[in-house]
Amino acid sequence: MSDRDERFLLLLPCLRGTWEEAVARERVVAALVAVGAPEDTVERAAGHLLGHLERRAVHEPGWKSPLSGR
Repeated sequence: MSDRDERFLLLLPCLRGTWEEAVARERVVAALVAVGAPEDTVERAAGHLLGHLERRAVHEPGWKSPLSGR
């Protein structure tokens, strides 16, 4: 098990930017396998993880929020 792969998966929701789909999927699959995910399900799991990143809400730091007190 790789600490680097564990950290990558934990930080995945925080990552921004545009990734080439094939490269992103390959990296997520490799990290999932490294941390012990069953190899017969990693492709599907990677697709779900990457799909959620594409649909996540956008937050701009300059936006005011009633929850932040700003």
